[in-house]
Amino acid sequence: MMRCILDQELNFSVHINQLTRSCYYQLHQLHAVSCSLSHDTAATLVHAFVTSRLDHCCSVLVGLPLTLTAHLDRVLRSAARLIGGVPKYTSISGYMRDTLHWLPIRQRIFYRVAVLVWHCLLGIAPVYLQELCRPVLTLVGRQALRSSSGGKLLVPRVSTSTM
Repeated sequence: MMRCILDQELNFSVHINQLTRSCYYQLHQLHAVSCSLSHDTAATLVHAFVTSRLDHCCSVLVGLPLTLTAHLDRVLRSAARLIGGVPKYTSISGYMRDTLHWLPIRQRIFYRVAVLVWHCLLGIAPVYLQELCRPVLTLVGRQALRSSSGGKLLVPRVSTSTM
């Protein structure tokens, strides 16, 4: 069962640690049988057991420091090495980009957020998200603003408090 774990500081370090631990466990299990798998079968199993876990709830990780997302990048590179049979100290980024068509973790996160905003603009996202992603051009009294011609989205006002 995949879930997103919140810690007291809301930095998702506990979530990322548990996620990387479970992904490495799955990679270790797949490595044991990888010699008897074809490339396509290995890619399917890695996607089912590893990359789907990395992509689940990754939108909440937007804006995290590189020190935390680097752990997830290492998992992704290890998964690519398992699929392609690439040695440990050989560069893997070209294989990930050209053969597997995978993005690095930070770009995957931004892609997921961009798709979510696009769905909001198309009207196929849930209503509560569509209300947060409204173009300035569609708001009454704001059509004459410079932000309306630039395709900007309304940023809703929120009140926050800290202890």
